[in-house]
Amino acid sequence: MTAAEYRPGQLVVAASVGGTKVACAAVDSAGTVIAAREPSRAPRSDDALHDLLVTEIEAVAAAVGRDRVWGVGVSFPECVAPPAAFAANGPPPPETPHPIVARVQRDVRDRLGSDTAVAVLHDAAAAVLGEVGAGGTLPGASDATFIVWGTGVASGVVRDGSLYWTDDIVQTMVAEVGALIVRQSDGTYRHDASPDWPRLTAPEQTLDRRMSGPWLAQRA
Repeated sequence: MTAAEYRPGQLVVAASVGGTKVACAAVDSAGTVIAAREPSRAPRSDDALHDLLVTEIEAVAAAVGRDRVWGVGVSFPECVAPPAAFAANGPPPPETPHPIVARVQRDVRDRLGSDTAVAVLHDAAAAVLGEVGAGGTLPGASDATFIVWGTGVASGVVRDGSLYWTDDIVQTMVAEVGALIVRQSDGTYRHDASPDWPRLTAPEQTLDRRMSGPWLAQRA
């Protein structure tokens, strides 16, 4: 669907699904939080999790006024391809949306209206875009790499102002003691000490410099 044109004063409802909690807030174009809900414990059941997510989104939308809501953004701990508007490289999103994306879009539009713009992003991708956006730690930065620690660990890369995305689920997670911890496609982890991987041998060799850019995306 084509998103409606943004009007001054409109808000985005942003929701974050984490390994332990679900958080939801409304933010304006400057990145200011206008309304927020107390984070709720994430249920273990998929159905209960999706019900909680859409209930929190609806509650925030009601608090600020549904007519002020321009769209909804959801950060999800799942390797889903980002909408084409966010990605700088890689294949286009599949014609058939990822099941999580399809469900979130359907559930939100059932509550807020069929014309509601809904974007679902991998949590690390959402995090790095948030940090270079208004209200982030590097607002307006065209190049940034963030290693995101939470229940899991993941990397997000922005290059030339756009998300640098690869659809390979095997993702570099974090540099540690001269080697790398890598999450594999089956969900398990390996400790890779290959000499082909970068090594952190001095404090000034930061994660951002040693694990950024196309090199990281190609390896990820």
